[in-house]
Amino acid sequence: DKMGFDDVDALCVALGVGDITTAAVFNAVQQLARPENEDDMPQLRAKRSRKHKPTGRGTVIVDGADGVMTQFARCCNPMPPEPVRGYITQGRGITVHRERCGSLQHLMSQHPERVLPVTWQADDSARYPVTLRVEAEDRTGLLKDISSVLIDESVRILGNSSHVDEQRMRAIVTLRAEVEGLPALGRAINKLSQLPGVDNVYRAN
Repeated sequence: DKMGFDDVDALCVALGVGDITTAAVFNAVQQLARPENEDDMPQLRAKRSRKHKPTGRGTVIVDGADGVMTQFARCCNPMPPEPVRGYITQGRGITVHRERCGSLQHLMSQHPERVLPVTWQADDSARYPVTLRVEAEDRTGLLKDISSVLIDESVRILGNSSHVDEQRMRAIVTLRAEVEGLPALGRAINKLSQLPGVDNVYRAN
């Protein structure tokens, strides 16, 4: 109730999609535990907002809201030119989701009045986070071949993990990366799909 949610499930969804932080919940608990300090809390929140810095991962234009702090939802990692929507969060500005994001659909069913139209703003220097999953034959040199393709396509690799399905003898490689946008992602997926032994390549978020 203190944070404006109808129930615990709604609060957990907001935490899961990054609309609120654990620090915000902690502050709310502090206010309830020490009501005499409640007048100080808005000042603390305002200071944190002023210290917020853009991620440099692209910009968007929110219809009817100039100068509002925005951030990209980690649950779906939107990138241009795919359609996006903005969701007004509790104390963290506007979170931008892919239009088909499951988390956004849930939030829209709870608070449709918080959803705003959003459009991409051109930014040639921006890069966008993405998680890729590659399913392939478990063979020597697979990771090397995957890395070479991504480097050739100017995809920045942030991290990777892999495991082998022993029953099917298939390797599952998960990559965290940054790309310049949806067209660049499509080219990378197409090139990865052409590698020997690769069965499937898809965006995992």
